[in-house]
Amino acid sequence: MDTDSSNANAGHVPTPATRFVEFQYMEIKDLAKQFLTVSFADKIVPLDKAGQFSKTMLAVSWVLLVLSFVLAGIGLVGMFSAAIAAREGHCYGHALDYRRLSRPSYHFINIAGLLFVAALICLAITGGARLFGQG
Repeated sequence: MDTDSSNANAGHVPTPATRFVEFQYMEIKDLAKQFLTVSFADKIVPLDKAGQFSKTMLAVSWVLLVLSFVLAGIGLVGMFSAAIAAREGHCYGHALDYRRLSRPSYHFINIAGLLFVAALICLAITGGARLFGQG
């Protein structure tokens, strides 16, 4: 007897909405939470010992991180609403297609990811400047 759970629903073809709730929503939610839990800029260079360049790069990094957090949060709320719409067919009393909510949420999360990477690059530049005595 085959006990593999992947074969348990062999005759059942999930709808796009079911696949969205079971996989895409969960993965995007976890990704967005990562943006909201990482911040270690103060470990790169102590502000009391930092030069003007390092302080400027840290400030730019922090601004990018805050923007990243805000956009990831907006995307996360949108994905949550899309999951409700996919499961229930409506969200907060309005009939909505989950794809209409998930598309902009993907864009917010993608932009948040790019800003997050840009912030990390700024931190790496700051760390490099400190390492080589420029900051």
